[in-house]
Amino acid sequence: NAADIVWNLQTWPLELVDWPVQNSHRRDVWLDPNSGIPGADVASHRVLPANERPQLRWNSDPFSLDGGSGFTELDPGAWLLPYWMARYHELIV
Repeated sequence: NAADIVWNLQTWPLELVDWPVQNSHRRDVWLDPNSGIPGADVASHRVLPANERPQLRWNSDPFSLDGGSGFTELDPGAWLLPYWMARYHELIV
């Protein structure tokens, strides 16, 4: 869906520092009771915008609510790859 691609690219944070975020206490986030192993990380029922979640790479869980350390700065490859793939396949202009 092109709208989902654009939404994700627009909400991706410009600063790529892995800042600590804690969203599990938010009242506007519905928790998913069937999210994986009991005692594991709390997960959201829906994906939060990229600038509100701890995921800065595609090999992590976008439904994860808490994480980050503030000690890591990442390269923009996780944003550039989906952008250029969407441009190549003419999903965005």
